[in-house]
Amino acid sequence: MLVDELKTAFSTVGLKNIPDEILSKCFALSTSQGITPKQLANVWDAYSMNRKVTDLTKDCFEGYRKQVLKDFGDNEDSVVISRLPQKRANNDIATVTPNKKRLVTDDEGPLDRSIPNSVSSSISPKKVLMPAVYKSYDDREGVGKIVASYRPKEKKLPDSLERSDESQRCTISTDFDTNVTKVYRHMNFPLDERANILEEHLVKTGEAIFSQYKGDAEIEAVGVPRQDKVICIGRICNEAHEGRVNPTTLMLEGSKYSSNGARVHLDVSDMSKPYSLFPGQIVAVEGINATGRKFVVDTIYDKVVTPELKLEDGEKKALQIMTVSGPFTTSNNLEYAPIRDFLQIVCSSKPDVVILAGPFVDIEQTEDMGPELEVEGQPVTYEILFAQRIAMLLEELYEEENDFRTQFVLVPSLRDAVAEWVLPQAPFSNSRNDAKFLKLKGAEDLEFGTLGLEHIEAVGEKKAGQKRIHCFSNPCTFRINDITIGITSHDVLMDLSREEMNRNLAPGTRLVRIAEHLLHQCCYYPLFPASNVNIDLKHFDKMRMPCQPDVLIIPSKLAPMAKCSKGDTSTTMIINPGHLTKGTTGGTYAVMDIHKRKDNDSLSDSITINV
Repeated sequence: MLVDELKTAFSTVGLKNIPDEILSKCFALSTSQGITPKQLANVWDAYSMNRKVTDLTKDCFEGYRKQVLKDFGDNEDSVVISRLPQKRANNDIATVTPNKKRLVTDDEGPLDRSIPNSVSSSISPKKVLMPAVYKSYDDREGVGKIVASYRPKEKKLPDSLERSDESQRCTISTDFDTNVTKVYRHMNFPLDERANILEEHLVKTGEAIFSQYKGDAEIEAVGVPRQDKVICIGRICNEAHEGRVNPTTLMLEGSKYSSNGARVHLDVSDMSKPYSLFPGQIVAVEGINATGRKFVVDTIYDKVVTPELKLEDGEKKALQIMTVSGPFTTSNNLEYAPIRDFLQIVCSSKPDVVILAGPFVDIEQTEDMGPELEVEGQPVTYEILFAQRIAMLLEELYEEENDFRTQFVLVPSLRDAVAEWVLPQAPFSNSRNDAKFLKLKGAEDLEFGTLGLEHIEAVGEKKAGQKRIHCFSNPCTFRINDITIGITSHDVLMDLSREEMNRNLAPGTRLVRIAEHLLHQCCYYPLFPASNVNIDLKHFDKMRMPCQPDVLIIPSKLAPMAKCSKGDTSTTMIINPGHLTKGTTGGTYAVMDIHKRKDNDSLSDSITINV
């Protein structure tokens, strides 16, 4: 039943106990708007994070309801109305609208009994809900509005970006050994070897954290009782194995080499310093373990200092970089109107680089559209859909604009139907080395076995040695001139927010703190066990950061942001560009203007970011 599905969906995001009255309202919201329980739960997860609430109560339900309607519909004017008592030809038959937009009667489940003052009550107890009216992409509001921005406080930058007229203003390179370069075989890794990989990661990360320790406490194995203050290194884990970690279930697991995998409860009740912990986090804890069963924590260390890259001296060129994350079409069609509009902006502003993060062909959306995928009445494969809706649009840019010199970086997503569904994820590639044409009547011009990206390099005027399309792995680290960029298209912010516990954090810093976990752990996905994500531990070394990036791009359903994270030796710009579409309406993207810099100028003082 739908009520049970709602309870199950909300429990997966940490909401266990829901009052019956609130559950009844969620039932009505789901049936009237055609929204699945999973979608309702995802909206609540993001809403609770942004508003810092933990329980769905009467006080916060109205705000949650408005957020649901904002993301998936625009039915603010639809109300519960009474059936008029006059005679009708088909009084006992409820009219059913197509698909999920239908009238719901009392016989089908609990409904919201509240009636607005603008609607007079009737003596008839039977009520129906008006059909949902979805907000269309064409009717979206706030087009061009800036929802998040960053500007340096200590230095005033010019309003316009002074870029050179050189034929190629930037060079993109990926000379890091942590990037996946080709499709690999996965799901064939013995359990003992997985344990060895996790053990190696724990030991190396723990040593890197302990190397910065300046105190005089001695290092000790986990679980060994000591009356003096000691330091233990291990992995944060949840004793309950499900639900969010909390002070009651918080444990530290030592390495197999030094502690034989022993675990000990962590007591953080007396800590006055701010902390943020999640399962899988490698930490060094300082405190007293008097009994061997409970470690009273005084200080937690979790930062790994990565080596800095040595780059050539000289003036750094001005650059404009745009980044956007999919889905690139609305949830109710495959027309890809949002990406068309975005590419029109690209064509007019001509940035140096555009970073496109998946999903490009969203498997979750295409599954909802039935077993046969059709475009303009013609059955197509996922690859053909990508070629027609993504590759062809990029190809048209270079055909129509002879002086178009923008380079595109494509990063796949775990929700992409044309990519492998495992992290780390290989870059986009053709399934066949020799693409074939369909031998079907009316489809002779359709290629299969190719994504069509190779055709983009052959159109228009192009200078030798210049590459237009760069396909990178997920996650990946690459450089644009002297700027190091790290990106993962998976929503790691959402996963960490569901599992993380914190205390004593300054107001408004939680999202930045969650994002900084990636930098402190030197890993693009530090959460373990993973949250509904396929991770191949054999290639877990491809998840690490080879250096601290200058820009970290992490698209998420959580609130868009552009923040500066100041480390001990360098700074990183953290950007959540959001998603280009949200349900049936539009979303957000990010624009970075990087001004000319000298050797002693930091990136944080020379960049402006608008989302």
